[in-house]
Amino acid sequence: MRLERPSSLTVEGRNRILAHTSDAREMRDTLTRFCGGSVYAHEDSLRQGYLTLPSGARLGIVGEGVGGDLSGVRGVTALALRIPRYVVGVAEGAETLWRSRGGQGGILVIAPPGGGKTTFLKDLTVRLSGGREPLRVAVVDTRGELAPTSRGPLADVLVGYPRAQGLEIALRVLNPQVLVCDEIGPSDTEAIRQIARAGVPLMASTHGVGLADVRRRTGIGDFIAQGIFSLAVSIARGGGGFQARTEVIA
Repeated sequence: MRLERPSSLTVEGRNRILAHTSDAREMRDTLTRFCGGSVYAHEDSLRQGYLTLPSGARLGIVGEGVGGDLSGVRGVTALALRIPRYVVGVAEGAETLWRSRGGQGGILVIAPPGGGKTTFLKDLTVRLSGGREPLRVAVVDTRGELAPTSRGPLADVLVGYPRAQGLEIALRVLNPQVLVCDEIGPSDTEAIRQIARAGVPLMASTHGVGLADVRRRTGIGDFIAQGIFSLAVSIARGGGGFQARTEVIA
């Protein structure tokens, strides 16, 4: 939804312009409904420019002051709703390869924004925490997008924690055999080093277009060089779905 401009819908990678234009009142009322009637109850999340719904869907918010002064929410100019889905089996190949190699090291999932990283991690979490050889999996779900469909039999989900803090808490109190989190970055360096020292495999994602791309980056490239990840999964979209290519990291 865009203020005084046509709304649009993205389906199977194609953008479709709709015959609907929103005014300021509709934009404000829509945001209020998504907030359950109280915008200020979601102040912390709105300051970061998004709102996570109980289903795991995420509402991106564009407007003056978003990311700073909450009063700017009155000037919302766009709302972008991302609707998740659970795809059964998308992580099967990577999980099978990881287990066949003795479960050593972690898996790094690489894709551009909206490329399917969270979808992949959801399926991977359910697979690792269930089946014939279930593992204790601790999930750190900073934005509430993994939790709704990542409740595998032996999965424990920490929702809303800052990523580094959540990883440290999960490692300390949950006795995990595997840790899962979304979209790691340089600010998570110390927490990830603690995980590596403890010998717990980390399943995580990062923005990028393939292993060669992320190897060059400060922080993520260092994690790869240090052997924290043993497999890389590069996701590419196309044909209404996505293809996951798994590589062994030398």
